[in-house]
Amino acid sequence: MNNIPLTAWEQAVIVVLFIAFLGGVFAFLRWVLGWVEKMQSDQRTRWENYTIKRDEEWRGFFTSIHQGDRDVICNLDTAIKTMTEELKGLREDLHDHDQKVEERVGRAVDQVNGKQNVPTQPRKPK
Repeated sequence: MNNIPLTAWEQAVIVVLFIAFLGGVFAFLRWVLGWVEKMQSDQRTRWENYTIKRDEEWRGFFTSIHQGDRDVICNLDTAIKTMTEELKGLREDLHDHDQKVEERVGRAVDQVNGKQNVPTQPRKPK
């Protein structure tokens, strides 16, 4: 090579080419970063849509379960009331039966003791 320095216009061309190269590199990097940002934004949007859909499905699932539980509790309440009424009826029947048994036992005891037609006083329910 020559030891002669490049002329001014040759140096200017080299600087311009270097600046154009750096500008191209920066433009390419900017385009790549924009593409990455767009991909991340799309991924974030898809993820948000997925989580919203999943949350709605779970919310619907739990709502149906809780509705079923509420229905069971309402039915249980009705069943307990029905059983309570039936138990009250059975208690009255049992009380009537106990009175009849006491009367019969009392008459039998009176017959054994030789007394006839002695009225017995029925027991009062507790």
